[in-house]
Amino acid sequence: MTPVPVAVALGANLGPAKETIGQALVRLAGILEDMRVSGLYETAAMYVADQPDFLNMVAVGSTRLGPIGLVQWCKATERELGRVPGEPNGPRMIDLDVLQYGVLELDSNMLRVPHPRSSERRFVMEPWAEADPGATLPGGKRILDWKDDAALQGQAVRRASDAPLSVPSR
Repeated sequence: MTPVPVAVALGANLGPAKETIGQALVRLAGILEDMRVSGLYETAAMYVADQPDFLNMVAVGSTRLGPIGLVQWCKATERELGRVPGEPNGPRMIDLDVLQYGVLELDSNMLRVPHPRSSERRFVMEPWAEADPGATLPGGKRILDWKDDAALQGQAVRRASDAPLSVPSR
């Protein structure tokens, strides 16, 4: 299979969040070619307020996995790193969301790409723009255009650090 460009969001707010995200990045490096990552961003929880702040970042690269294979890989990695089912939008050890899979538009019970709420979330858009400033969203909107969105400007996001580790390209 020809490699397909993808973007994956990583987030965590329980346990050693930075270390868990680092472990997820090491695993992602095994399936993403030419992987580039943003720094870590600290954000308040968006939908369920009574929980610790999140650390978030985005990784981009190309994968030979199909779209369903990629989401299955993400879910298996979450389980291996300690995620257990819980309240939607609640606290978690790790969260891996497929934001974009090439130009594919898919809405299934397993996967929705492009991610339906990514453009509403500064904690996704800012690190995504850092990792891949040339990316475009469906309809041709540039990823960097998030900076023009007043609703996103009102969301508190703070760059916490560089990526938790240096990830070599495959």
